[in-house]
Amino acid sequence: RIVALPGSPDYSRLAAMSQLHTDASLLFRIPARVFVPPPDVDAAALQLRPRPPPERHPVPIELYENVVKLAFQTRRKTLRNSLAKLIDDPATLDMALHHAGLDPTLRAQDVTPPQWIHFVEACQRIVPSFSSSS
Repeated sequence: RIVALPGSPDYSRLAAMSQLHTDASLLFRIPARVFVPPPDVDAAALQLRPRPPPERHPVPIELYENVVKLAFQTRRKTLRNSLAKLIDDPATLDMALHHAGLDPTLRAQDVTPPQWIHFVEACQRIVPSFSSSS
């Protein structure tokens, strides 16, 4: 799940969070039969290379985490519906999504970490109380 790409069924909150901080790649799979007792799933070896820290964090990491968490709690809903608790005015939410370049009918699993950052930045610009209420 960590190396899953946006749009794939395995893309999750874990991927959106880890890919913000690392370049993750799958090295090889480990079959369940090599473990005692064997688990119900295969394992994998991953390489996680830290991304260089940005010169400045464009958004507070806590805001990013809260937005991504909220969106993935109802991952099959559209962004417009899953983020309604974040910004209760539908027109304002649509405006923030638009400013971030996101289609309100997308789902959380279709959004990349940079797109989430753009959305949080848009929310901070459009909703003055966003940082303190999220």
